[in-house]
Amino acid sequence: MSLRMTVFRVGGSVLCLTLITLAAHANPYLSKLKEGWSILEKGQIGRSASIFAETIHLDPQRAAAHLSLAVAASLQQDWKTALNAFQTVLSTQPRDVLGWNGLGVVHLQQGQTAEAMACFEKALEIEPDYAAARVHLAFTLCLHNLPDRALEECERVMRSNPNADVRGFAQQTRALALLLKRYHDEALAAVRDALYAATAARNRPYPSWVALADTRHAFALIAHPLFVAQKLPEPRMMTPLPPVVHADVPTSPNVTNGNGQPTPPKNPSPVAPPPPTIKVTFSPVGQPPDSSAPDNSVPPAVRGVVTVMVEVNSVTPIRYLRLVVGGRVRAVFNAPPYQWRWNTLLDNDGEAELIVRLYGATGALLGESKFPVRVQNRSAGFQPASSSLLMTERGDNPASPMDGEELDFVRQRARPLLTLTAHPHAVRYLKAKIHAAQEDWAATYDTLMEIYADDPSYLDVRAQILTLRERLYQVPVDDVLEVQFVPGAGNVVALTFDDGPRSPYTERILETLRQYNVKATFFVVGKMVENHPDLTLAILKDGHEFANHSYLHYNMARMTPLELEREILRCEHAVRKVTGKEIRLFRPPGGRYDEEVRQAINGLGYKTIFWTANITSFPLLPPYQIAEKLVERVGQGGIILLHNGMDKSAWVLPHLLRLLRLRGTRIVTVSELLEMRGRR
Repeated sequence: MSLRMTVFRVGGSVLCLTLITLAAHANPYLSKLKEGWSILEKGQIGRSASIFAETIHLDPQRAAAHLSLAVAASLQQDWKTALNAFQTVLSTQPRDVLGWNGLGVVHLQQGQTAEAMACFEKALEIEPDYAAARVHLAFTLCLHNLPDRALEECERVMRSNPNADVRGFAQQTRALALLLKRYHDEALAAVRDALYAATAARNRPYPSWVALADTRHAFALIAHPLFVAQKLPEPRMMTPLPPVVHADVPTSPNVTNGNGQPTPPKNPSPVAPPPPTIKVTFSPVGQPPDSSAPDNSVPPAVRGVVTVMVEVNSVTPIRYLRLVVGGRVRAVFNAPPYQWRWNTLLDNDGEAELIVRLYGATGALLGESKFPVRVQNRSAGFQPASSSLLMTERGDNPASPMDGEELDFVRQRARPLLTLTAHPHAVRYLKAKIHAAQEDWAATYDTLMEIYADDPSYLDVRAQILTLRERLYQVPVDDVLEVQFVPGAGNVVALTFDDGPRSPYTERILETLRQYNVKATFFVVGKMVENHPDLTLAILKDGHEFANHSYLHYNMARMTPLELEREILRCEHAVRKVTGKEIRLFRPPGGRYDEEVRQAINGLGYKTIFWTANITSFPLLPPYQIAEKLVERVGQGGIILLHNGMDKSAWVLPHLLRLLRLRGTRIVTVSELLEMRGRR
């Protein structure tokens, strides 16, 4: 590739025409690179990734194409491809802050928090004002139970006046750090700010909507009792070489008497437990210590990726263990085996010190041990495997001017995409944990239901909801699971309305019920409640009863058990959100009912309510004759089914109420009718 510049002066101004002569194979490369970003900016991520892969095939020497593929693969959550692409970029552009930040995001999404922290710190060494990398570092510090440092980083980010996406994630991270410190009121305030930012981000166009947002895997790894209890992932084991062992074994002098026997203490006192014994093994090592040196005093040399294995022998229970290198926490473990995959390429060559710190059940430091090592990568001519092909092709030639232009083009577009945003589910999960820490179980349940309604598979939300229901709702044991009528209740009937609320039918029904001073039970559909909160509140204002009629009014006999559960809970959540009312009565849409539906309803503490007289049994009769048939069929203690819909219910209702009054029948809600059964 050659570069030639010609300068012309036109009308007192300078016109620079840069004529770029490229080799024949480079033209399709540039075209493909721009085409890929044009498609990516339209949201077609999969197609753009394929184009970037073709671009690399055309010219594998250029870092811009690898960085583009890394971004597209990250947005697809193809972490293996993203990892290799970011590493290839860094092998030729070791001071690329986007490469280090992106590599950290990949490690974070895979739960490799120690590696992520090192990458974010590397990016900040190169560009201290990179707000996205700093807030990512703060989040990772929280995952390592370092909330004070995390708060400091968040404050520094907020002072830099970051963009909306970074600001929202900073507030989410602040809330997490404040929760870990048990500053609950301040954490709730940060959650409110984060939720506002998360909602606003979803309403903005590209690039915010396409930014990486799913941090659920990181939440599942947090080493704190308020969060999901899960053992930290074990790193991939490498082929072991003869290990080099350093042991920190405490010793104490023996006091003996004249016969060589130990002398007991004169004033016996409680014996303190012995300090823990720590042994560290590095595998593989670049160079074993000098065997001629006493006690292996020469530290081992390490290079590339090294597996660090820690063995602890302790009488005192260990809550968690931290590994520190260069003053930075690099790994945290809350359960054995204590194995860390250390990428020494992130550290400078020379003497280093690995510190192992043990913490007890109360979080107090039990002790620490230090193990010296020597990092030898560049001095030994070591290169990462991912860059071997690229280095062979490029040799030591400096980057061409075109490389800089392409990288600037890609970096400008990639920077906003390599920013974690405040995801509403993650923020609400934090909010639920704050309420749980305050033992506000009702607020915890409502917040978790906000997540469940949209994504029932998010973390352990479903399990928590089912557990909280047992705490919140004490459902009495009852052998009657389905009710069609209540025998012996006397001259009483219950009036019910399905399928609402729906305009204009609900307004007319409510007006008629007010004229006759009658209270009824409304079996509402959750989606309709969300669409018509004003009508729902009108039903509440008139003092009527709410009951569950599913969320979408689908045929429940065709659903799986999990789908059945979600239909019931989503409707319950919709009613509770609008009215604040608890509902424990259910009617399956269309009366479609089988054993699986029965188990789902009863398992959630609901009682199934059927009917004695149904308006749909007389579709061809005029309203006053339908009313006569309903009164004739309902009997005493029965249940009448009407609708908030396009049938004749709203027109039948006045005739029905008049006939029941003439018969001396008292009209009640379903719950009132069931109480009469209990008093028999």
